[in-house]
Amino acid sequence: MFHHDRRGFDDCRAPLQCYRIAVSAIQVIEEIKHLPRAEQSRVLRFALELARERQLPGDKLSELAQQMADSDDPAKVNNLREEIHRGFYGE
Repeated sequence: MFHHDRRGFDDCRAPLQCYRIAVSAIQVIEEIKHLPRAEQSRVLRFALELARERQLPGDKLSELAQQMADSDDPAKVNNLREEIHRGFYGE
């Protein structure tokens, strides 16, 4: 299922350390579906932890909200709204 990709590693002295596996999110999700429940739970905990780490602190969210309120540029307002959403939910 996984496509092994060694592009850019031709001069690698430790091939096992330089070996990458290129997979899509869809492939990862399909693999997760086939894991035992206990392993799926570990993946879920990891995903939630990762999302929490990506959340922005309250002061940064407030700063972005103020920038959005102060802006007259609809494109900038939209970008800031999306950034606030990502920062709040950790996406």
